[in-house]
Amino acid sequence: MPSATLRTRHLELYPPELLTASVARGIATAFPSVAHLRLTGPGALDGRVVKAGLKCLLGAGSPAREASKRKRSGKGGGKSDAAGQATAAAAPLLPCLTSIDLDSCASTDILATLCGCSQLRSLTIDLPDLSMYCFPPPPPSPDCSLSPLSRMTGLQSLALTNVPYKELSFVLPYLSGLTSLLLDRVVGCGGSLQPSLFTCLVNLQSLEVVIADLDVGGMEHLTALTHLSAGLTAEKPRGPDRRQAARPSPEPLVGPLVWPLPPRLCSLHLHGGSVDIGVLGCLQLPDCLRWVEFGEDHIDIELLPGVHTDLDGRLLPAMERALTSALRLMARARKTHLARRGSKAVRGLAGGFEGCTVEVLYCDLLLRPPAPEALRAGGGVAGLAAPPRGHMPWLEVLAEAGPANLTLNRILLGEAEMRCIAGMESLEALCLEEHTPSLPVEALPLLGSLSRLQRLELSARTLVRQAPEVVAGALKRLCAASAPRCLEVVLKHHIHEEEEEYDSDDEGGNGSEYEEDGEDMDKDEGADDRGWARDSDDGSSDGGTSGSSGGGGGRGVRERAQALLARVRGLLGGAGLAPGMVCLQIND
Repeated sequence: MPSATLRTRHLELYPPELLTASVARGIATAFPSVAHLRLTGPGALDGRVVKAGLKCLLGAGSPAREASKRKRSGKGGGKSDAAGQATAAAAPLLPCLTSIDLDSCASTDILATLCGCSQLRSLTIDLPDLSMYCFPPPPPSPDCSLSPLSRMTGLQSLALTNVPYKELSFVLPYLSGLTSLLLDRVVGCGGSLQPSLFTCLVNLQSLEVVIADLDVGGMEHLTALTHLSAGLTAEKPRGPDRRQAARPSPEPLVGPLVWPLPPRLCSLHLHGGSVDIGVLGCLQLPDCLRWVEFGEDHIDIELLPGVHTDLDGRLLPAMERALTSALRLMARARKTHLARRGSKAVRGLAGGFEGCTVEVLYCDLLLRPPAPEALRAGGGVAGLAAPPRGHMPWLEVLAEAGPANLTLNRILLGEAEMRCIAGMESLEALCLEEHTPSLPVEALPLLGSLSRLQRLELSARTLVRQAPEVVAGALKRLCAASAPRCLEVVLKHHIHEEEEEYDSDDEGGNGSEYEEDGEDMDKDEGADDRGWARDSDDGSSDGGTSGSSGGGGGRGVRERAQALLARVRGLLGGAGLAPGMVCLQIND
């Protein structure tokens, strides 16, 4: 009855086998305004179950198919002709239905039924991922072909999950009217998706790629695109085994490539927490780009020897610019988040970037700033003084990103860098993991000005190699500067059971000298908790450190760290500060 109708716009049916012809007529009577229908449940796997109901809701079939029926029935006489005309005149029971969502659909019959509906504008198909349940994965079933989609030329929005790459590449050229496309897991693509796959979609304005990455080469050819959500990557040269990491090139890269983005792009949402500065740091952003978002709040930036640095660990000038540019993109993402959070028009904001965690890691001995000669060769003017050495260019931009948690692994820091870190007011946790003494301990009290800082992690192995009275005094002044806040200073030491071989070459220019003695290396001390190789600690030359047990190895470091801890706590207690502000953490 008309008085019993509801104004529901979205309807979900579970299980889908309920959608018989009679139920479809009941739905049309009770919910005549339905615009979006979702069929969810295992019953959607069988097209024969819901085919009749969909025909009732959407109409009898495509005009071409009905014309074929009338032609065939005309051979049988006038009665058949009248029946064909009646079928062609059948109207959809839900004229407002423009969007359908099929969950776990694996039947071509369902898609063939949808082809006869000219009113559909949006379609979501979730194909079952059978490879999750058996190994090796079964061959594609002939019953789940997406070929009927090639006749749905009126579609404007399409979302596909677990779609085979071959099916996708066949269907897309026929759907030139698409303005929005979402791909969640493309099966069998053999790597990253190429932008050339989407150039046939001349009206495409929104593209979202989940799980699979999108290659940045050729993105500028997607001229109509205004919104992009994807993980961006670039093809890298590989060794004989593609599973191996890229090998260092014999000649370090001196200039990064430039990756132009679509010229009309207004919104960019980046997936993945591992940042390749050779990609994100080399993006050519259009002037119309307004919003930049990161889908992850934990960002890892890994720098590789021979790729981002020379073989001496000095950051290449081109890679320093790329690193700075990538961090500037992160700073824009934070501004986007703050702007959208203040907008009442945005609901359910995803990809918030405030309070993010950033890790800058170097997987070799120690990351040094570019050499002055390299800076002049990379764009400086001959005869002028070289820019000051240090990591200030990218650290200052990192401060604009407002990280809450920051880890700097094997980064050579000076007093200027420490002052820059002390200006990152958003920091709540800071971890400085060094390969060798790589920061001036006298500058540690500067960190006491960070009002939000709750935890500071330092390498015990590095601190015990320096004069204990200097280290203890610096830690005492740090705790005093942070009072009355409860700052936790953690001296971290890692012990591992596996036996590994380490490089203990002298790190020239950092104020520390080491002697190599492989026989005194403790076999329990290996890589740190991230698996980076560390040099041997033999204890024979500790850079002026006193109080060593002389045995070297992990146990020697542990004993010296315990002695340093006792000394620091004694100073804290004598100054009226809580001795527990400094502790020793030993990780297996």
